[in-house]
Amino acid sequence: MLRNLKNVFILNKIIENPLKIFQQKVFNECASKISFKVDKFIHKELQWYKQNYNTSYSSFIQIALKDFLKRCKKLDLLPFQLEHWYNRYNNFEYEYDVVLDKEVKEEFSRLKIAYKLQGIRFNKSHIVRCAVAARIANIIMGDGNETV
Repeated sequence: MLRNLKNVFILNKIIENPLKIFQQKVFNECASKISFKVDKFIHKELQWYKQNYNTSYSSFIQIALKDFLKRCKKLDLLPFQLEHWYNRYNNFEYEYDVVLDKEVKEEFSRLKIAYKLQGIRFNKSHIVRCAVAARIANIIMGDGNETV
């Protein structure tokens, strides 16, 4: 009897692991998570927008990314070709995570190939930082097209 219980327990473990692996694969296919760091300015701005406009970090960042990538596509430029005031040399202290939707994930796949053809390292975090910084700058300067 005890031997049968051990076998059942082992079978449950064997069945459980492939299920977890499958669930993780499905999650990875549907969404992609990016971690990125920002400086104090962006961190404070994101907190302010979250408190005052009742928006989540994720939705703010998603909208920023979509706008930034659309702008790059409209200009027929890759993000690295744009001179951006928010460059990689800032003192990054705060880390955020964002899950990308299918549209942004597909655009990142396209950009990754384009960057590879140019011989440039593809850095998702840098693109996310630039997108968020550009959106915040447009809102601060009162661009009529930008809403929180």
